[in-house]
Amino acid sequence: MGRYKQIFGNALKSRDFENQKTKASIHVSVLNTMTALERPEFERVNAA
Repeated sequence: MGRYKQIFGNALKSRDFENQKTKASIHVSVLNTMTALERPEFERVNAA
């Protein structure tokens, strides 16, 4: 939920409840796509 709010904001702009549900559904779909792409993997490099 925190990531959702960080990306899309705290409030839905639509007044109509059906439009709010549609917009939230689209946002969740986009967020799931972003998560599916995964984050990059990091490796620790020891400075010798």
